[in-house]
Amino acid sequence: MRFPMPGHGAVLSTSLMAVAASVAAVPAAQAQTAGDGGPTVSISADLRVLAEAVEGQFRSSAPESEFFLSSRLQIEAEVDFGPVAFGGELRDSRALSIEDGSAARGSSINTLEPLQAWAALDFSPLGGEARLKGGRFTQKIGSGRLVGTPGYANNIVSYAGAQLNWQRGDTEVTGFWAHPFDTLPSSRAEVHDNKVELDRVSEGETFFGVHVAQSDLFAGATGEVFVYRLAEHDTDKVESKDRHLTTIGGRLVRKPAPGRFDFEIEAAGQFGTVRGSAAPTDFADIDAGAAFAHVSAGWTFDSPVKPNLSLELDYATGDGRDPDHYGRFDMLFGARRALGPTGIYGPLYWGNMISPGVRFSVQPSADLDIAGTVRGAWLDSATDSFSKTGVRDASGASGSYAGTQIEARARYWLIRKLLRLEVGGAVFANGRFMEEAPNASGNGDTTYGYAAVSASF
Repeated sequence: MRFPMPGHGAVLSTSLMAVAASVAAVPAAQAQTAGDGGPTVSISADLRVLAEAVEGQFRSSAPESEFFLSSRLQIEAEVDFGPVAFGGELRDSRALSIEDGSAARGSSINTLEPLQAWAALDFSPLGGEARLKGGRFTQKIGSGRLVGTPGYANNIVSYAGAQLNWQRGDTEVTGFWAHPFDTLPSSRAEVHDNKVELDRVSEGETFFGVHVAQSDLFAGATGEVFVYRLAEHDTDKVESKDRHLTTIGGRLVRKPAPGRFDFEIEAAGQFGTVRGSAAPTDFADIDAGAAFAHVSAGWTFDSPVKPNLSLELDYATGDGRDPDHYGRFDMLFGARRALGPTGIYGPLYWGNMISPGVRFSVQPSADLDIAGTVRGAWLDSATDSFSKTGVRDASGASGSYAGTQIEARARYWLIRKLLRLEVGGAVFANGRFMEEAPNASGNGDTTYGYAAVSASF
């Protein structure tokens, strides 16, 4: 693994000192309620500095070895008048040190972006409590695998539209209709230069759906069902594959607790139409049919350090040889951190992948938690590109074994609830496919490491 040069270290030292100064200067949280029954005002912020290094990059379009240093500042505020509330979030994600041709894109760099700006109305229909939110907002629904807000990424998807959340007893229903935002700027040069440009609502993309959750179905398990619809078409500014996809699925989950068995089963089917390319002259719709699943089962030992051992399987279909059928699963707007670190790494994704694994976690103290995973990775379709790598052998001659990933992570509160250190890394040991596919990078096994310091105030 190649470590930063002295210049990079100086930038990192300066950034970490800035984090520490921020923690010392600003209270951990700010909230006030007017004594005369006025509005409740809450303000929170988080500042993270993340250092990443990769060697043996699997992307042929990025440097074989790279060091990337970034910062992410989030400031959230809400004013609650009782039945009416207003909220917003400002996020600034930028490169502090970046190399030419870096793999970092808009998911890592997006400067001075008003990520949220919404108004909400609280009311009580049908014997339950409801909130109708409109404006610009982010959302995590269910497991977050299909609609999520990843905590590892510097930048996340936001939406312009409306969301309704209704809850009565153990039943919760979430419905939404929205247009996702496109991250801007879009060119690599402008992104790497930290150019400020406000994101743009994707007028050619509409996303809507409903999610129903019922807690305490049996023995503390929660059940969920969901339906999502993505409708896409070309605009004057963006050309697309005109995806028209309906995703229907469900989830059953029992969270870990000391001395008991835990499990999670989530599966979805996806159908509709897509086009073979984003070319404006391509008008041929192709029938789509795909599926994804996540299954895990574990046990938390009744011990002060809460060790948990679990087996898991992640699966998503790939596209086969039939030109009249599209079989690759589209994970919509989900978070994929559960499959490993993302950033300038991130080879795994719920698309053309079969991945069994073993996960272990332990919490030696209230300030420290450690987790590790070992998982194999195979292609569902030997002729489609593997997961998120873009590596493909259209002939299928390179086989289906992609490789094995080993990942570890540790998080420690330097100052509880104020300053946290996280370190981790992953190794992707190439299998036959990642070595022999025609557009494989030829860089050998991929090694990745990161360190992050986060200050919450």
